[in-house]
Amino acid sequence: ASAVAAQGVIDGGRPSWSIGPGGIVQGVGKDAKIISIGNLYAGAYVEDVYFFSGLGYDGIENSGDEPDIVSMSYGSSGTDNDGWDYESRFLELINIIWAQDTTFMASTGNGAPGYGTINTPQPNTGISVGASTLYGSTGTFDSIEDYDQILWGDAMSWSDRGPSAQGKVGTDILANGAWGAGDLPLNLGIFYGGGYYAWDSWGGTSRSAPVAAGNLALVYDAYKKSYGAFPDFDTARAIFKAGANSTNNDSITQGAGYVNADRSTDVAGKLYGFYVTPDEWNAGNYRGNEYYSFANIVKPGNTYKEVFTIHNTGTKDIKVDIKDRTLKRIGSKEFTFNTVEAQESSSAFTRPDYLKKIPKKWIPAGTDLMVVNAIFPFDKFDPDGNYSYNSRWRLLTYDWTDKNKDGNLWKDTNGNGVVNAGEIDDGEYMRYSYGYGTGTSLQMRVKDPRERHHDGIFVGLRHRNHDPSIANTPVKIKVKFYKYKDWTLKISPNKLNVPAGGEKTFKAILNVPTTAKPVFYNGEILIKDPGDTDHNSHTTTIPVAYNIARKRTEFSFGYPSVSNRLYDNGRVKGYFD
Repeated sequence: ASAVAAQGVIDGGRPSWSIGPGGIVQGVGKDAKIISIGNLYAGAYVEDVYFFSGLGYDGIENSGDEPDIVSMSYGSSGTDNDGWDYESRFLELINIIWAQDTTFMASTGNGAPGYGTINTPQPNTGISVGASTLYGSTGTFDSIEDYDQILWGDAMSWSDRGPSAQGKVGTDILANGAWGAGDLPLNLGIFYGGGYYAWDSWGGTSRSAPVAAGNLALVYDAYKKSYGAFPDFDTARAIFKAGANSTNNDSITQGAGYVNADRSTDVAGKLYGFYVTPDEWNAGNYRGNEYYSFANIVKPGNTYKEVFTIHNTGTKDIKVDIKDRTLKRIGSKEFTFNTVEAQESSSAFTRPDYLKKIPKKWIPAGTDLMVVNAIFPFDKFDPDGNYSYNSRWRLLTYDWTDKNKDGNLWKDTNGNGVVNAGEIDDGEYMRYSYGYGTGTSLQMRVKDPRERHHDGIFVGLRHRNHDPSIANTPVKIKVKFYKYKDWTLKISPNKLNVPAGGEKTFKAILNVPTTAKPVFYNGEILIKDPGDTDHNSHTTTIPVAYNIARKRTEFSFGYPSVSNRLYDNGRVKGYFD
């Protein structure tokens, strides 16, 4: 919950490690410097904090005492005009006028899975960081026996996502926010039994922003060693995003994907690879002009173009393939069951109360993303209508590994349909993800479900809060499957040979049909290189979004649902405050 700035960045040398029971924490890199600015929630004159972040101790630009990377792991979800709000624009002013080499990294927030949930501040000059997953590495969650049962690389269910209030993508990148190990003060470790115990497992986008900042410090260091100076914020963001790995989500959820510092430092250090400018495209303009911090719109019947430059920083030519894509639904299944709340054992965080297996035959070949929704009636959530929940649930998805070879994850020994204490096999299950949301519609997502499981995938429900007056809850489970397909952009050319140390450009063209309705669309451009003997192949993702405006000022809401897309312009769903 504090704003932290790293200055000087990593400068070689071995990292320090502390090993605790079930977790490993990497310490600060050699010669890196940390400035603790303080807890903004405790009260501060925010303008002073931001001026200091851009100008340093002496208040003079580019004097050498400025932070290079600023981790802003806080934010306000109560501000609706994210990106156009006062603090976001104030940070942009500092970036553009005084602190061109400082990168502000901001947590997107923890209010999803609803769309349009990005919090503030979110300067358009900075990097908006959401949360990716890592479950099983610290011993905090569920029960596994082997390292290959650890799960990572999904977009976390509660990680805030776009579109932003300006109609832009909203998220730049994801970093580990659910969950991982982190250091505690040594005096706490001593209190609990020594420095060996001075660590904990924690999560939130308040984790993902500093994790991303630490990785970006490696990029800054590699860049300075190669170019003799730190990158400006635009270049740093483009290199960081170019190295990311996709989570197979839509671009407004994942941005360019989750952090891959190995690839990004190769690019920054001139070892291998490329970055792309611009690093995303919010197509269109506003009355003929494009502003850094304002909405762009496109109009029916018009054509819009963007020229992208691929910068090859390495010593080898790279042949790339370029295409566009977007996620579309290719199948769905659903089933309903009734909970029997009197039969549930005492609540246990690592044991679900209900388990339902998803048969592999349900999952179509080529599925890139599986989305699981649990829906139950409002009168089973807040029956007296007093805006205070009576009963609420947690939705989970699990990977099952049949360690004991008995053919099941749990055995319903008493036949009551509930996973009671002692009925589930230890060492066989780990969650892909879970959520904190309170409402009647819950959602989980799993990338590559056919490839990323051992012996089965289960949907779990855990009863978080009980009410004796609610004996049963009918729960509908909807499972939807999505696959990347060609989008509406025209790419020219779609193959390039980018020379070592050189640049090549390509053009993306968007033709908006004259009959297009005023809605929001998002997809992405992919640039794939084959790798070489020392480097893996890699695909760089360029997020794309556009908003179709109506030709007149009069319009109405309620267009028909576009049910084969993740972002549905004709439907609103989510939680309750």
